[in-house]
Amino acid sequence: MEYNNDKSKLLLRKAEAVLGVVRKYEQTKPDVYEKFIIGKSTAAIISMNPVTGRPEHNIWAVMETIYDDYRNHPERKINERLQEVLHNTLRHETLSTYLNNAIQELLYQMRSEKQKTAPFSLDCIQLLNDLKANVEENKRKHEISNMMNDIKNYDKIFEENYSCNILK
Repeated sequence: MEYNNDKSKLLLRKAEAVLGVVRKYEQTKPDVYEKFIIGKSTAAIISMNPVTGRPEHNIWAVMETIYDDYRNHPERKINERLQEVLHNTLRHETLSTYLNNAIQELLYQMRSEKQKTAPFSLDCIQLLNDLKANVEENKRKHEISNMMNDIKNYDKIFEENYSCNILK
């Protein structure tokens, strides 16, 4: 998704502000990073998707804020928080909104690693295995929620761009 300069700056400032709040509560609320990364509750970075016309959690703003935070403060190890949140979400989440967000963030990370623009690497193979296990264990739930259609589309993206699958 592309943004004009003003909108992108505003989204990044919003994400940075939310990350600042997350840092204040990280010791007392263990799920606070999950809320920011996956877009739960008031920690979601919402913008209007011009294709669907619906408000959505802005993956670009979240990931770029995480990348900037890591570049400026690697000692904070936000990369480890991202790995942990994606692991837990891809492995256990059944709500399509949050699972979609996690898959999109995994794709964003894999694309950034492939383009050598990510400031860190994640264990993407483990994250893909987490997603595979989730799909196998919760296939019926994903079919009921129509998430399987999205998963099939993601599977094509993974195969075409990264030579890996989540359904095979």
